[in-house]
Amino acid sequence: MNSSKYPAFSLTTPVLLCLTTLRHRRFVEDVINIVGLPSGAHVRLRYNRSYVSSVVFNSLDCGLLQGMRVLVALGASAGADSHTVVPVRAGRIVLAKLQGQLLVLDLALDDFVFESEPLGHFWPEIRHKVSGLPQHFRSDVRAPGMYVNVIHGPITTLLAGRTVEAWEKVANRVLAQDDLLHGEAACIPFLYLLSGLSSPVQRRLDQTGDLVVDSGSRLNFDLHSFTRGKGRILRNPLGEVILDISHPSATFATSRRLRVDSSRDVRRVQLFGSALFRRARGHLSLRVVEFREDARKSEEDCSAGAKTKDERAEVAIARYDFPLIVGRWRPIVASASLALSSTALAWNPPDNGDSLTSTLVVPALVGALAFLALALGFWKDSSG
Repeated sequence: MNSSKYPAFSLTTPVLLCLTTLRHRRFVEDVINIVGLPSGAHVRLRYNRSYVSSVVFNSLDCGLLQGMRVLVALGASAGADSHTVVPVRAGRIVLAKLQGQLLVLDLALDDFVFESEPLGHFWPEIRHKVSGLPQHFRSDVRAPGMYVNVIHGPITTLLAGRTVEAWEKVANRVLAQDDLLHGEAACIPFLYLLSGLSSPVQRRLDQTGDLVVDSGSRLNFDLHSFTRGKGRILRNPLGEVILDISHPSATFATSRRLRVDSSRDVRRVQLFGSALFRRARGHLSLRVVEFREDARKSEEDCSAGAKTKDERAEVAIARYDFPLIVGRWRPIVASASLALSSTALAWNPPDNGDSLTSTLVVPALVGALAFLALALGFWKDSSG
């Protein structure tokens, strides 16, 4: 799509509705990552079977859930009669299975989804199309109902986009839901976004869920942060987004931390893949860390009341591990080049009476063995 926003779903394709809340810590982590990860990243949602519609189980038995489009929406309640549900993210099912009492759904994330103007018509439209939905999303009262259901018929109130502006719309609504449910004791201090991947890297992420970097090349992306701040400098940072690599062939070329000390920020991150004769797997970890402090002073000076590292607690409230692969075509090309060099060195021109074919047997065998020896690394890793 050339437009920055467009209809979120086809008018004829059924959509799997996955409702979530901020009632439990694991749900909070799910929402933070669903809002922050790039399209193509895989996330897992888990639902007790008592919260899943029989229509979904029928679709699961028939194999219809695989590849189905998904809408993740976040519900919150301020009281007995004040309920709000906002759309968050679209996706598609890459794995759906029943494990005991749990329905496990692995989603490949897609566009950010938000309501068209005027706001407030999304949830009434869904309630008109789907029965058995929860009546409220209060944190202090059990809320029975079907949190996973299939929506048949067009959804006319939603737009979608992949831009940073679309993410900001969704982030605003999610933080408002947290405020509605928890008030001053909000569970989400800030939200992040990983964006700006190059087209080849993004394309492979969409296809496989893996970050793939060629040997000897670099991976660039942006880390954004978004808070409830009103634009003033925060006296004490709210937390950090921290990146870590567990990989034998990748290193950071820039800082791996984004300090959240303003209402809106962005940092460019760069890592390098070493030029090696193998295709190696590992992971890139992203952690959302909140700085929790006993009290905050109210002085106007931005340095007054600042907390040192020893005066605060650092709590990881969300984590995500990207599968990271370094090495794509270059290890194969390098191995083939060395194998051809070995073949050339082992070949002797035919003497009188020798056929060309007989003189090529030994060089061809030498080249094949050299290529096999060099290629074992990336063959083994690529089959995993």
